[in-house]
Amino acid sequence: MDRSDSAPAVRRVAAPVAGFATGIGYLGRGFAMYRRHPRLMLLGLVPAVIAFVALLAAFLAMVIFVDDIVLFLTPYMDDWPELARTVLRAAAVAAIVVVWAVLSVMAYVALTLLIGQPFYEAISKGVEDQLGGVPNEVASPSGARCPGRSSTPCVWARTRSWCRRACSWSD
Repeated sequence: MDRSDSAPAVRRVAAPVAGFATGIGYLGRGFAMYRRHPRLMLLGLVPAVIAFVALLAAFLAMVIFVDDIVLFLTPYMDDWPELARTVLRAAAVAAIVVVWAVLSVMAYVALTLLIGQPFYEAISKGVEDQLGGVPNEVASPSGARCPGRSSTPCVWARTRSWCRRACSWSD
């Protein structure tokens, strides 16, 4: 076998391995950043906790009122035999609870990201500033990264400034 035939195969294997090793290095640097600045980790957990509490409260409210909802939706079962009515209403309650739980799990990620956007921007900005900034950073117009219209950019900007103050980068 000719040595020139194996060179391209070695390069095809080496590039992904080198990229993987670079990624592992970045992961280690990220963990070191959290070790040096644990408030970063706590700031990143705030949106997840808020979303969890909101969804848990909604789930508990649904569990409390699910019997009333099923009774409202199935008035035609009042004339049915007791056993059939009880079994079908219990199945309806179970179905509503399971569907609500599945939808809550799916909504958790979206809600956490929606709530966490200003928190994650503050973390990102602090890390970038500490590591020397972003090369060739392009200045964006005020509120360009804020979702929504009307007063929403103002609320997001205030939340971002609070996040920056809450997590001092001079540690």
